[in-house]
This record gives sequence, structure tokens and C-alpha cells, in this order.
Amino acid sequence: MTESAPLCAYRREKVRLVVWIGGYVFLGLRGQPEPKLPGVLMGAFGIAALIMLHVILAIGPLTRLDRRFLPVLYNRRHLGVMMFLVAAIHAAFGIGEVLKSDGDTPLAVIISGTKSAAEVGFPFELLGLGAVVILALMAFSSHDFWLSKFTPGLWKWLHMAVYVAYALIVLHVMLAKLMQDSSNRDNFFPSALIFGAVVIVSLHIIAGWREARLDAQHSTIMDKVDSEHWLEVGLVDDIPDNRAKIVCPANGERIAVFRHGDNLCAIASVCAHQGGPLGEGQIIDGLITCPWHGYQFQMHNGCAPAPYTDRVATYPLRIDGRRVFVNPTPNAGVV
Repeated sequence: MTESAPLCAYRREKVRLVVWIGGYVFLGLRGQPEPKLPGVLMGAFGIAALIMLHVILAIGPLTRLDRRFLPVLYNRRHLGVMMFLVAAIHAAFGIGEVLKSDGDTPLAVIISGTKSAAEVGFPFELLGLGAVVILALMAFSSHDFWLSKFTPGLWKWLHMAVYVAYALIVLHVMLAKLMQDSSNRDNFFPSALIFGAVVIVSLHIIAGWREARLDAQHSTIMDKVDSEHWLEVGLVDDIPDNRAKIVCPANGERIAVFRHGDNLCAIASVCAHQGGPLGEGQIIDGLITCPWHGYQFQMHNGCAPAPYTDRVATYPLRIDGRRVFVNPTPNAGVV
């Protein structure tokens, strides 16, 4: 299947990461009386991973609040894998520092935490380790090979564990800061982390409230014609070219009405690949393209182009003047 994420944007993200790491290390080594490169690198990769994770978690709700963020959605898969690699490097430096300072074996550190962690009554390293394990499972299972091993529903639930990883990371960082000597404790970073968490939670609440409100509005706008129920979509001009307007029948799945020039089609808004938001995608080369992994479907029948066999449901459309209506009962067969 065609990969839709712009590779040039992905390369730009890697360049930004390199610049960040280089700048942090340069300033960190200059700002310390006795600079230690491993510790500075650990901080550089840790903060970079945190920033990337906040961006990843913000992309979803931002695309629902403003369509201008939709192009960023196509890079989220690559950004997630890159974020895991950065977090893993941070963890490797952290384990190295722990072993050097405590003199314990890796197994002892994993089981009981560090000696200094005992001072706060909980091995905070285990929280970070748990987050890295979750991120590793997500990164490795993002490859299409695992689609044959997991069902789309199971795959989606696995990737929802990113919120568990985020909570573990927040606790990991906050406990680590509590262990610092009060005279040297950095209060800015915990405050910034709390602010970031509030922003992420607020964005999700606002986006969820807005989506529920829109679904409720669409489900009440019904027009009865010839004993069949038709859901009003709006004017043809309300549907962005090469994009979709999403409507939601009462107690039903969302339907995406796409416009490609003068051609309209109604298609299920859930991708057959791994349950992605197909209705938030765009039409590329005449094919409806999912923003998650680039899976594509033909407008007239909902089938993936050969040799792929995936298919999503299509729905009847009716145009009355410039007003568009969709029948929430899917078409029975493939045209």
C-alpha cells in the first residue's frame, strides 16, 4: 500500500532532533563546572522524548479542532517510532549511570530499584522502564506484519496504551525530581511537565466534547424520502475538495462524504486496515487515503486497488439541488 507520509517532513524532524541534541549538549557542557557527557546526553534525549511525546498526543485532538493540522497526522506513525528510539537511548544512559553509581547488577536494579530511590519509598526507575516497554511494543507492532497476528481492535487497544506510558513517564520524572537535593532542585521542569499534562488533557476533553456535539447534531438532521431515512450532509460546497465531511447516524458508525472535483462518494469513516480515521484522510491520486498508514480505497466501490483485498462499506447518496443527503444503510454489493 502506498505510504502517504511526506518523507521530506520526516527528514526535517530528524534534523530538528539532531539540532536539539547538539545544542543541549553544547550548553550543558558549558554550564557545568565538572561536565559529565553521559549525564548531559541522558538529559538531552530524555527531554527530547518528552517533547516528542507531547506533540504526538496533541496531534489527534488538534486535527479534530482544526483541519489545518491534518497534514501532521500523516507523520505521527514515523514520529512515534523515532520517539521510542530517543526514549530508549535515554533509558540506556540512565541504566548506565545507575549501575555506575550503585554498583548493583542490572537484575537487582530492575527488581528493587536504585539505592537512592529507596529514600522516596518507591523505585521510580521501574515507572520509566514500564513506559519504555510499552513504547517498544507500540513501535514494533506498528509494522503491517503484526496486522495478521493481531485483530484491528486489539492493535488499536495496544496503541491506546500510550496514555498509560505517558502517565508512567510523568510519575517517573516527578519522583526523580523529588529525590534531588532541595538546594539544587529544578522547579521549572516539573512545573512545565504539569502544564504540558494539563494542555494534553484539556485538548482531549475539548475535542471529545466537540465531536460528541457534532455527532448529536448530525443524528437529529433527518429527512424522510420514499419511506427511507436520509441523513442531511449539507451543501456540496461545504465539503472541502479532496477531503470529507463526516456525519453520524443515530446509533450508527460515522460516514465520510468525500468530494473529488464534481464527484461525490459516501464511505465508512473507519479504515479496514487498523481502525484508523479514514474520514480524516484525503484523496491522493484519485484514491481515498487513510491518514494513519496510507491505506487507500477507491471512491466508487470502497475497495482497495489490486492486489490488495481490503474493503470498506459505501453508502447511497442523493443530491437535491446543491444539498447532499446520504442513506445510512450501506450498499449491498461491490460495483
